[in-house]
Amino acid sequence: MRVVMLGLQSTGKTSYGVGFFAAAKNRPNSDLKVVGVNDPVDTLNKGLELLAQRMPVERTDTESVDQIGLEVEMPNGERHSLQIPDRSGEALRGSLHGRSWHPELLSDLRGADALMVFIRPATVRPGEPAEAMAELIDGEETDETPAEPIPWGVPMMPTDVALVDALQEIHDAVDNESIPVVIVISAWDEVGEMTPQEWLQERVPLLAQYLECGSSDGAAVYGVSVQGSPFEHDGEGAEIGSDEPDPWDRSTACDGHGNAVELAAPLIWVLEAASE
Repeated sequence: MRVVMLGLQSTGKTSYGVGFFAAAKNRPNSDLKVVGVNDPVDTLNKGLELLAQRMPVERTDTESVDQIGLEVEMPNGERHSLQIPDRSGEALRGSLHGRSWHPELLSDLRGADALMVFIRPATVRPGEPAEAMAELIDGEETDETPAEPIPWGVPMMPTDVALVDALQEIHDAVDNESIPVVIVISAWDEVGEMTPQEWLQERVPLLAQYLECGSSDGAAVYGVSVQGSPFEHDGEGAEIGSDEPDPWDRSTACDGHGNAVELAAPLIWVLEAASE
């Protein structure tokens, strides 16, 4: 089973891989159990060390891919050989901006059984309100109208437009005509009193409509917080007291309706959907 993590930079892909691995290995009641490791997991171990020091897991390499290769056991007892390539967000950004697929990213997608699409609320670029767009179309000047027109560029594209564009391009490019998608809203502790489904509909409405209208072959949304709370320092790690919870005990997750679930729940959903 090949599950591709997809998202721009700093949207939580690597953090989720580290957090899921830590929880599955160390929580005795975890729904998804790790029963074997197929590939080197240096990235996971290094990431876990950072989380233990209350430091964020970051990826800086724009080209290389770290593949998580695990043998996992599902709640129903089924076992899967799981491959999760974690491609740098720069590969996706380059594909969107250049309108040409990064060759290694395209190879990952063509072999995918399922997609995990990561969004971080703090990095979402919203679209302009309809009223503001109407003013521009009508040629009316406002206090915020720039003296010189600003040429449009791909980086100005709203997040939901970019993601729908990417999903449509993926659908056209991959060999798998039916591929389930799970939306993972990372750093969920930064969001207020909303459910993941409500957040999706309010902050990235075009993506929500795209998923609801059946343009995707099965989709779900989850909110996850691998860190559990923001880390308030940029140094080489905080001084950790004896009462500090383990990283897998700090992490939280909820389903689309806001119900608490295991951190592994998005991965379980996508594995079950891909197996049908």
